Amino acid sequence: MRLPKISTPIAVLVLAGAVAVSAATGAVAGSLITGAQIKNGSITTKDVKDGSLKAVDLKGGGVGTAGPAGPAGVSGYEILTATGTATSNSEGISATRACPSGKKVLGATASLERRFSTAPVIKYLGDNTVDAFAINDNGGPDTVTLTVFCAKVG
Repeated sequence: MRLPKISTPIAVLVLAGAVAVSAATGAVAGSLITGAQIKNGSITTKDVKDGSLKAVDLKGGGVGTAGPAGPAGVSGYEILTATGTATSNSEGISATRACPSGKKVLGATASLERRFSTAPVIKYLGDNTVDAFAINDNGGPDTVTLTVFCAKVG
């Protein structure tokens, strides 16, 4: 069976009409839905476009009362250093540094000048003092540098 040939202008008109009807139908359907038709609790976060709601759109204004003030943060931050030197092989190297009164150690790091000695071990001696220790096994002098990070902690 052979289908009749449809001319191009007729096909374009039919297609344009179908597009117009489908576009109009969506707009009409969108205007027919009201808030009274939406079941309470059925709209979720994924249904709401970001930035489309304001605090006044939410129950109770969406903004509660301010909570209590949080604790004071960190202040008076400073970085301190100390060095220790070993002049001969197999000698221990130590450097100790304390934070000023009222400040606590937030952290520490240690390094060696020649880097052939054993890696320094950092030991925290209470809240405000740190010690770094290494064994000099490089055959010559070496220096350990301890860096301590101190601050007042609220």
